[in-house]
Amino acid sequence: LKNLFSELEFKTWLKDLNGFEAENESEMAKRSQVTKEDVKNNNAEKLEENLAIYETILEKTVFEKWLKKLKNSALFAFDTETTSLEYMLAEIVGLSFAVTPGEAAYLPVGHNYMGAPPQLNREWVLEQLRPVLEDKKRLKVGHNFKYDSEVLANHGIMLQGIAFDTMLESYVLDSTATRHDMDTLAERHLQYKTISFAEVAGKGVKQITFNQVPLEGAAFYAAEDADVTLKLHQKFWPL
Repeated sequence: LKNLFSELEFKTWLKDLNGFEAENESEMAKRSQVTKEDVKNNNAEKLEENLAIYETILEKTVFEKWLKKLKNSALFAFDTETTSLEYMLAEIVGLSFAVTPGEAAYLPVGHNYMGAPPQLNREWVLEQLRPVLEDKKRLKVGHNFKYDSEVLANHGIMLQGIAFDTMLESYVLDSTATRHDMDTLAERHLQYKTISFAEVAGKGVKQITFNQVPLEGAAFYAAEDADVTLKLHQKFWPL
């Protein structure tokens, strides 16, 4: 781009590009200094601030415990983590659940970076979850559930029991609001700052897909999504 902009004398664009490059290099320098210990400490601080208990599901016994919780719950928050925002290309990397506010879990099934811990088989997990996800009587709440339902449909699961969607609830309450994304809504309505996708996956040309995000950061980010979704619903629905 530099060569092209110089050749065509796009001076303003060249100036913008040089500024972006400098900013991006500075950001990556900061990110390169963040260690796994920093991530753990940050997660611990967030958990204390949020008074939350988040769990990473890597064992069948823990998965069975959470599956039982989902089956016995009147309503649970549910979210998928994938490799793409384009649902036709997206592969499921993990799923997160929250049954009660402040208690959530992340179930990784597709993190494949070097050194990633063993995870439960994705196809097996989805088959175990199928009866719950396709049960109309097991009510679910999500944020932009249209995307999750389309991703699951690619795996042959027809998501049923979609009772609430916090993105739509926000729109109904205030259609003229500029943003209805979860991070904005959490800060506005819960006075809580979530961990952004950029904080765990980077941004710009250096951004990695979620399957490459280390579990130390991915698990908290994903579990927080489900927890915050449930809390937003409890805030919105009475209104």
